Amino acid sequence: MMITIKIITDVKGHEPDILTPIKEQDLVLKNVADQEIFRADPPENGWSTDALIRACDRFCHAIRWTPADVIEAYLGNVWIGSTEV
Repeated sequence: MMITIKIITDVKGHEPDILTPIKEQDLVLKNVADQEIFRADPPENGWSTDALIRACDRFCHAIRWTPADVIEAYLGNVWIGSTEV
């Protein structure tokens, strides 16, 4: 079973837009020990929520993590999602 990193950058209702100010930052995935396990440069026009989801899904599919693994997602130093959301 493949795990999924849930990205929380989409805006619903009156929620603030957290993505626009950081969309040019690297995508960084870290394990439960806070060790960097993956880094990706932003696309030419910056990250979108869909692009982040695709990048995380490709990583999780290639590595084949298990549901017991915890992965945290960041753009730069800003937390944007996790396998535990």
